[in-house]
Amino acid sequence: MKNNVQNWTVQQVSLWLKQEGFESYIPLFQKHEIDGFVLLSLTENDLRLQPLQINKLGDIKKLFYKIKQL
Repeated sequence: MKNNVQNWTVQQVSLWLKQEGFESYIPLFQKHEIDGFVLLSLTENDLRLQPLQINKLGDIKKLFYKIKQL
């Protein structure tokens, strides 16, 4: 599934979030239409600040690490 991440749809990003244990963030990522291209461009600050504004430091660090692995 990691092939062509930049071409993932919002739905494929949602599936990846679920597989990685971040399913609680699926509605947030869908609301902001985060597809593969946007996912790969996210920074730790993007996750931390508005509009995503994830509040759990552990989730920010873990999610950013997983994104970098893609």
